[in-house]
Amino acid sequence: MKIVFNMVYLEDINKVTGVGQHQLNIIEGLMELSYQDCYVFLVNDIVKKQLTKKYPKINTISYGKQEKFPKFFKKFYYFLNTLFLNQVHIKRIVKKIKPDIIFQPFNAISIKTKWKQPVVIMVLDMYHRFFPQVLGKINYMITKNRHDAMMKYSDAIITSSNVNKKHIVQFYPKSYNKISVIPVPISIDTSIIKEFIVKKPYILCVNSLRYHKNIHTLIKAFNKIKSEIEHDLVLIGTSENDEANNIKNKNSRIHFTEYISEAERNYLYQEADLIVSPTMFEGFGMTPLEAMLFEKKVLVSDIEVMRESTFNSAQYFKDIENEKVLAKRIIEVLEMKEDKIELKNNKNEVIKRYNPKVVAKEIHQVFINIIGEN
Repeated sequence: MKIVFNMVYLEDINKVTGVGQHQLNIIEGLMELSYQDCYVFLVNDIVKKQLTKKYPKINTISYGKQEKFPKFFKKFYYFLNTLFLNQVHIKRIVKKIKPDIIFQPFNAISIKTKWKQPVVIMVLDMYHRFFPQVLGKINYMITKNRHDAMMKYSDAIITSSNVNKKHIVQFYPKSYNKISVIPVPISIDTSIIKEFIVKKPYILCVNSLRYHKNIHTLIKAFNKIKSEIEHDLVLIGTSENDEANNIKNKNSRIHFTEYISEAERNYLYQEADLIVSPTMFEGFGMTPLEAMLFEKKVLVSDIEVMRESTFNSAQYFKDIENEKVLAKRIIEVLEMKEDKIELKNNKNEVIKRYNPKVVAKEIHQVFINIIGEN
């Protein structure tokens, strides 16, 4: 069995978002299972060197330079390049490899959807359907049409939560029998620590600065209670996204770190008094689970998917865009005495549920089932 694992959207394993991290965690599981002979990973030159150093037996093929279109295309520059890469260049590489299956681990709009081989796609969320106003009319129509093609031509769909499956079926009812719910694997080496200088004590939020992550409500809530608590607020996440204009920082007690290393992020997890994830929408929700690995108190929005992924074992707040509600809950959870046994149990449950080896085996079984059917 030969499976092409398309990693076009991972540019550097030392600078990853949630999309990239879940791919790396799947690879970790596949390598632990010694399944490397079944996979060909399509990567850029940087990632090829990084993965080969970490996993000497891994089978990678570099697609070379991604750039095809000049930068005067401005905001369409990245999309046009990834579109050409997926539709033309990757197609040529795959034709030479002659795999049994194409695996697309990310529902990006530029991926090629129709292949001669069976296609398995991982749909991380249906964000565009619930927040179309953020995308704009043209971008929304492109995104919708590309997802229509993904759902039509995929032989199997992997998604990370039962809530996300419900969303997919809501818009694509014919996809029901194609869908496998397999959670995102969680993997952090908590021993890798590098100090990040920040004033203590602090509350931590690890989320990209996008509108649906609801950082604007967290900042309003913090500003309401900052005179009542000694904590600062630390936000890890890139700021060039659609939330940036809503959360301009004019408060010396709110700190935006931008991108930081894994070791620095681990330090901030380790030293935080509370981790807050106020998101309005997720396909899964990795960061609260990462925080649990550091045996920390976690406060998350009380939405169905967060209840599912955190197995009803976090602290929650309702009325998620009401800063008064969030402010009150922050104080309550900060004042709550730590239950070390409970925090330890949460950590163990995350390790058990989201073990990369277990998750990778479930994903691999999807491929086996398709080959068996064919």
